[in-house]
Order: sequence, then C-alpha cells, then structure tokens
Amino acid sequence: MCPFLVVTFLALCVAAWAENYTVDVNMAGIKGNLKFDSIHQMAVINLTGLCEQTVFSVHEYPVMYGHFPDPCHQENIGDQLSQFIVNDTSQPVNVEELFQRNNSLTDFSILVQSCGLEACATVRTKANTTQTWHAKFYTSLAGEVHFRQHNGEGPLTVLTDLIALDEEHNTELTVTMHLLSRCDNILNEHSPTDFIPIKVGTPQKKVKSHLELPGTKIQAFVHLNYKDQWLCAEVRELLPIDATAVINMKGTKGSFHFRQISPFDPTQLVVKLENLSNNISYFHVHQYPVRLRKFAKENLCSESNTGGHWNPFSINISASTYPKALAGTHDQYELGDLSGRYGSLQGLKNFQSTYIDWNLPLFGRNSIIGRSIVIHKSDNSRILCGNIENEGEMTTAVAVFRKTLVGRIVFRQLKNNPYADLSIFIELSYSNSSVPTTTNHNWHVHEFPISTEMDSSTKACASTHGHFNPSSVSNINYNLECHPFSPFRCEVGDFSGKLMPIQLPNHTRLGQAKSFFTDTTSALSGFASIVGRSVVIHGAERVVDRIGCANVTILHPVTGKTEQWFGPGQAKGEFQVSQNLDLDSTLIKVNFTELNGLSGGYHVHILPIKQNSLEACADNYIKGHFNPFHVNMTSSPAPGNGTADQYEVGDISGKYGMLTNENFLSEDYIDPGLPLSGPYSILGRSLVIHYVNGSRMQCSNILPQSTEDGEWLRAEAVFTGRIKGKVLLAQQIFPDGSASDVTIEVDLKAADMAFLDVSELQWYIQENSLLCTEDGEPYNPYEIFRDPGYESSCSPVYPLHCAVGDMLGKHGPATLGQRQLFTDSNLPLTGDFTVAGRVLMLQNGSEVVGCTLIRPDVPITELIYHQLHTSSRYELRNAISQALQIPIWKITLLPKAPVKSLHSSCKKRNFFVIGYNDTKKLESIKDKLGKFSSSALCSDGTALTVTPSKLFCLWILLVFFMLS
Repeated sequence: MCPFLVVTFLALCVAAWAENYTVDVNMAGIKGNLKFDSIHQMAVINLTGLCEQTVFSVHEYPVMYGHFPDPCHQENIGDQLSQFIVNDTSQPVNVEELFQRNNSLTDFSILVQSCGLEACATVRTKANTTQTWHAKFYTSLAGEVHFRQHNGEGPLTVLTDLIALDEEHNTELTVTMHLLSRCDNILNEHSPTDFIPIKVGTPQKKVKSHLELPGTKIQAFVHLNYKDQWLCAEVRELLPIDATAVINMKGTKGSFHFRQISPFDPTQLVVKLENLSNNISYFHVHQYPVRLRKFAKENLCSESNTGGHWNPFSINISASTYPKALAGTHDQYELGDLSGRYGSLQGLKNFQSTYIDWNLPLFGRNSIIGRSIVIHKSDNSRILCGNIENEGEMTTAVAVFRKTLVGRIVFRQLKNNPYADLSIFIELSYSNSSVPTTTNHNWHVHEFPISTEMDSSTKACASTHGHFNPSSVSNINYNLECHPFSPFRCEVGDFSGKLMPIQLPNHTRLGQAKSFFTDTTSALSGFASIVGRSVVIHGAERVVDRIGCANVTILHPVTGKTEQWFGPGQAKGEFQVSQNLDLDSTLIKVNFTELNGLSGGYHVHILPIKQNSLEACADNYIKGHFNPFHVNMTSSPAPGNGTADQYEVGDISGKYGMLTNENFLSEDYIDPGLPLSGPYSILGRSLVIHYVNGSRMQCSNILPQSTEDGEWLRAEAVFTGRIKGKVLLAQQIFPDGSASDVTIEVDLKAADMAFLDVSELQWYIQENSLLCTEDGEPYNPYEIFRDPGYESSCSPVYPLHCAVGDMLGKHGPATLGQRQLFTDSNLPLTGDFTVAGRVLMLQNGSEVVGCTLIRPDVPITELIYHQLHTSSRYELRNAISQALQIPIWKITLLPKAPVKSLHSSCKKRNFFVIGYNDTKKLESIKDKLGKFSSSALCSDGTALTVTPSKLFCLWILLVFFMLS
C-alpha cells in the first residue's frame, strides 16, 4: 500500500475514533449537540439558545428523560465531577482537564447553564448495541442498580440509586457491592478486596453514583453489604420497550410505533398514517386508554373516555411562554403534545416520519404505555384514537368492586418480569347514583384477601388487615419521606403515597371515575406481588374508614374457536380468536382449507347453532350477521378497504377480505372492535362461511376455550307451565375465586293460548329463594341502591350498577318464540352469592307467568345436621373438602332452606361441587363431616314417629352430650 494511502487511512481512523462522544441537548430552549474528541481532548459546541458565557459541568448519573419536573437537579443527575466555562462557543474548546479526570464520559451527563437556563443531556458513545441490566432492593437498603455495557465489550458501568431506609440523618453512606452467580456463602468465597464501594443516600438526601468496572462480567445476583448484613437481589436484563398504537377508525389506518432502549435513552417514534381526511390537525398522547364501543354513535375518543393530554408536570398551555409548534424544546411542551414538538398533520393525505423524542418515556412513572393516541380535527374536536400497547407478553390482574363502590382496577405487567413497570387503570365510582363526587381517597393494597364469612359482611374490608409492606418500611417521618419521587421509601401497597389519592363520582361512565398510573415498586409476581391480596379504598379527604375493597386476581386471557362444522360445504379448518383484556385488540387466526373456490364472505352470526336442528345454518336458527351497532352494510366500503368500525362487528370478510376463488386461507388479523367479553361478545355465537352467491355453505359455533386451571359450571332453568323452554347458563370458574363472564341462552315459547300475542316478558332472579313470590325483588346481594336514578344507572353496558338478579335491566326483556344469547359479567354461578338454587321469574306486567329453580349441572347434596354451637360456612366447606379430598374452591353452599324437625337446632344445607358427579360418594360422606354429620335427631317427621318416653330419653342423651 502506498505511503499516502496509509497516512490517509490512519487519519480517517483517528478522525472516526476521535468523535466518540456525543451529547444531544433538547431542553430549556437550548438545542443542538456537543461532540467530544477524546484523542485531541477537544470539544465542539453546536448549540442554540446560549448567552455569551456558558458553564458546562459533568455529572455522574445519566439523564432520565421525562421522569422529573427538574431533570437537571443534583438529586437526579448526581454530583458534579468537573466543569469548564466557555465564552465563545463557535470555536473548539480544549477539555484536557476533563479527560484527565475522566477516562470515559459514557453514561455521564452534561449540565449546560446559560442565560439563567439549565439543560442537561446524557453523554453517548457511538455504540451499535447497548445492553442494560437492573436489580431492585426492597430491604433496609432500597432502590435500583443499573448495569450498562456498550457494543458487548469494554467496562461494565454501574449506576446506583439507593437509600438506607433506617437512616434518619441527611448523610451520605458507603456500602460494598459484589456480583455473584448465587445468593449464598459470599464471605466464604471472596476476600474483602473483591468488594466494590458504592455511595448510598438516605430518605432525606438522595445520592446517585456511577462506577466503571473494567473486565467485570454481569452475574445473576448483586450483593450489598450493609451493617454487617449481606443483601441480595436478582439481576435481570432490562430489555428495550416496543409499543404500538394502531389507528383503525373512520377510514384512516396507520400506527404510532414507540421504542426506547432504556430509561437513559431517548424514545424513537415512527408514524405511518394513510387516508387522512383534510380536516385532520393535531395529535397527542392522552391520559386514558380507549375502551371498546358501548353505543352506536358514541365518540370513543371523547374526553370522558380518553381524558385530556398526558401532562404530568402540569405545564400551562395557555401561558404566553408556551411555545408554538416546532418552536420550543421537547420539555417545554406537555409530555403528550406530540404535534407541538413535531408539527401538524394539516392538509396531509398520507404521512410517514421518524422522530427522536427527548421527553417521551416508556419507562417509569410518567410512561405513556397503556395510554392512548388521539388525533384531532382542525377545530380541536377528536376524531381518531388508539391504545398504546406494549408489544411484549403481558400478565393482567384485576380487582372488581361490587358493593358500595363499583368498577374495577386493572393491573398490567410484562409476564414473568417483577421488575417491569406496573400499569394501573382505574374505573371506579359509587354504586349510588345520587351521591356527590368525593375526593382524596387513599387506596392501598392490603396484606390479605377478603376473608370474612360472607363478602357482604360489614367486616369484609377489616379482614384484609394492614397495608402490604413486605419490606417492613418504617412509619417514622413516613408522610414526609414517602412521595411519588421516592417510591422505595413507601410501603409496596401504598398507592396513594407512591402515586396519589383518587376521586369517586356517582357512575363509572364519567371521566372522573378514571385514573391511570404507572408504579415502579409493586409487581404481579415475585417478592412485591400484589396478586392474591386485596385493594382497599378509604374515605374522602384521607379519612381512615374503609368504604370498599376487592381481591386482586389474575385475569385469564379469553380464547374461542370453531370446532365441528355443519352444512353442505366441504371446508375444514378453524377460526380462532383471543383477547387478553377488553382494552386490547382481538387477535384473529384464520386457517381454512378445501374451500374449493366456492366461498364468498364469512361472518359472525347472532345465535349459536341449535342442537339437532335439520338445517343448522338456516336464518331461522342462527339469524343474521352480528351487528349490535346497526351498521348499514350497504354503506360499508368494499371488502378489505375500510376500517373495522365501518363494518358490522361480525363482518370478518368485510374487514379483511373475501374468500372468493380461494382454496385455502391462513392469515392473522388484529381487530380493535371484536369483543370477547361483555354484552357484545362474539363467544357462543356462530361463524358462517357463505357461498359466492351469499347463501350459507357451512357454520360452526365459536366456543369459549378452557384454561388449564379453570372448571366449567353449567346451569339451567326449565319452564314447563304456561311458558315452556329453557334458560341455559355457563361460566368458567378459577381457583382464586374469579370467574369468566356467563353465557346465557334463552329459548322460551308460549304454551298458553292467552300469551300468543305476548312477545316479551320481564325476567329476574328472585331475592327470596322460595318459589314464585309475586311481590319478590331482584336478587341484590351487593345492596345496589335502587333509587329513582337506578333505571338510568343500570344498563347492559354497565352491569355492575345493576342488582345481580335484575336480568331485565342488564339485558332487556326475554322474548317468546325467538332464541336470545347474552353475556353477563355480573352473575355468579358459584360462591357465596351464587344464583344457582334461586328462582328465575317471568312476568307479564305484574302477573307472574312462570318461575323455576336454577339448577347446576352437578348433583345437589342435602345435609341435615344437629348444630349446638355457631359454625362458619368456611368450616362446613372445609369439612366437605377434606371428606371428598377436593379443593375447597370447588364447593358452593346454596341459599339456606327450612328444615322440618322438632329441634330448632337442626340445620339444613344444600351444596354442590363443581365438576363432581359421583352421587354415591356424596351420599357416603354425610356421616363423615365431624360436627356437620347427619343426625337422627334431625330426621324429617321426628315429632310424629318418636314416642314421648323415647323422646324424653333422647332429650336426656342430648343434655348429657352438651355437658360432656
């Protein structure tokens, strides 16, 4: 190689290596970058918004963009390590002293001070890959440790953010750290010289530190030595977060894709939108997720649904200092004001662009994950929206409130990752529609689930004991030191301390019923898991009274698929749907074969196939397309050309394309409007494949699928009088006490000539368990307040505001001569409040025209026993459980029934066992239940068959038994 080329090559190498640090600044009105040349020890400054003199200082902790209202405060970026002052930023600056003090600048931060302004940014290297790991400590030392490595080599960077919970003074401590492959025998295997000193703060003095560990490899566990005690935490890789908001509405399709490598890196946003209308303008991140449609003409993007712009730092957009679009730095806009930072969509038909955002976190308490994107018209009204969904596999838990307070709290976290952020979405209100809105309600996770005799007991919430506090966090100075910016100083279960109190209006449809938070210290698995515990809501203005509580249970994903096919066609395969939560889109998997080019469209139809029907797919059996929002099919776009909301809910081929001329189809689709729960669920209905001419070729029921730990319970109410027919109910029950929605199939006909002109009946499950009480009330175990506003409060889309037995309020009337299918999320078939063993009433006006018992599909066993002392329902269920050797959750006690006996101390209880049909075994245990065993004293007709002398003897024996 000629000397000139060699010199040129070396010069290029040096130049490439020289610019190895970059600082991108976009904060406080200061924009641009700094480039540090570690070879020549020079800095090139390219920043706007500076005054004549600018102070640059290096700090030891990287910037966490969008996490703090003052990101450049020393508590957030650590101690200052060095400083240099520049009067002329147009010239390269000698920073020899900086590099003498710091061998590497990677993952430090630079603070820029000029014109009274402060901006800060992380120093980045030209890394192709960056790996981050982290560990969380919940003990006497609490907080987080991050480990970072760039390009898979070089030193391991350690970033610590720890506090000593038992230190009350404003001091800085030093502890030692070591990385190991396990948690035991550390002192026996390593000498003290192996340990690394790190700085630790206190609740009153936050301290962050930065260490470089050359030649150190990441290990499975990190150990901290504090006060002669070794503390250990698992080290987990912190994977990048990818999240997407899909826009599929009003003819516009597209997506917003977000990606952030770690909390110390900026967020990349890729926007792709097609077929925008000409009045589209601004777009923002909003507070709450978009829920599924409840009404035909509602605006899903309304303020009551999605809230306002996500604005955690309460930036005043009306202030004169609020910058115009594209004029400010990212931090000067509301965190959710994307069009302020990037510009408007005005006048664009199609749009695609990529952005780097320095104020849009996917990690931490201000994360946008789980919230929504809303696109506005030029008049600021809302037209398009979609949920920002984490692309990782999620675990979902829920606390459902049913008494005094109604609604739910949804918890979501990456599956099997207890260190991941926990998203919390609240929809909660009073059940009484006449009460005013109240504020400042503390809310906590408590140590135990509700464990009283009946969940309706006034002591139910007291049974949950105290706050969940696995770290035994001290209450000394607690109210001062526990706050949203110091969550590890708080009890794990103290959500009002870590986040904020909530407000409660008088209906869950109101915007005030919603809250959304991201918590960084609780989890759905592991040490800080809240699953299997309870959430307690306290009184207004932070009073301690407990006004509502609910258990936290895992929400099982819902799946359904077709199985047996009926009809003249030869097609095979299946149509499968799955949905984790009703806020998520539904995944559709279509796999059809042997279509033979004969097929046209395929749709979900209203009713399931009727057993033993001659023409299974006929209209008079399964009716037409499922179309609860009354979409006019003739106005829908051509198949595959529109958005999901422009078609009937059940028009699958309209949304995604016809089967015309196809022999097979294997495709996956994401549908934002195909619910698998709630009143508009497609589960239990049927799927029809049509011929090209529109006639019905084949059909199959879309059957809900069983989970590994679930058990199905089915029940029926059979009418044989003036009204004939059945009401069939089915529900999947889980070991933790939770359950699926109930599928209800109604098939009733008039058998009396007097009812031939009657098409609809009122129906309800009676409060009284005795048959046919004409003045009965709907079964109302949760004591829903039935005030004058009840009728407008209770509805099919808000079933928790209804009495459990109010079938008319939850579903409308029962029709005669036409089958119906309903999905009910407030109708327990098991547990303390089961409707099994109660009476289903049919009325025509005020006249009772039919009533019958709701019977489960398993045997009901009758126990009559002599009870001298009080005993609990739990004791009885436990005795049955042990006798049958089955889990206690499978046993349900039916409503109390009178017993014919001379002795008032005789008790009668009926029970059933989910999935258990062995009647002989059930009979055989009656004398093996301890104090609940059958007694001859309690036999029917005892008073008629026992002579006075024998009766006297029996009483003597009874007294002897009581005294012994």
